[in-house]
Amino acid sequence: MYRIEYAKGSSTYKVYTPFDDTYSILSAIYHRETNTVGQLTFSILYNHPCYNLFEEYSGIISLYWKDTLVFKFRFLKFRWVL
Repeated sequence: MYRIEYAKGSSTYKVYTPFDDTYSILSAIYHRETNTVGQLTFSILYNHPCYNLFEEYSGIISLYWKDTLVFKFRFLKFRWVL
C-alpha cells in the first residue's frame, strides 16, 4: 500500500494513509519516466487535517510503497479548486 507524507520544518504530517478516512485523498497520480523528474498530483477535501499546512516551495512530499521510500520531492505549487 502507498502512503504520502508532508514534511515541513521538523514536523511530518500524514497526507494519505490507506484505510484511514481522516487521511484520505480524492485522487493521486504519480508519473515517472527514465531520466526525468517525477510528478505527484493529488486532491484533498477542505476538511483534511493538512489542508491549510501546504505552502509552495517550503515542504517535502514523500511517497512510500509499504515502508520503502519511492520518491521524495519539494512541494512546488498548489491550486485552490472550489
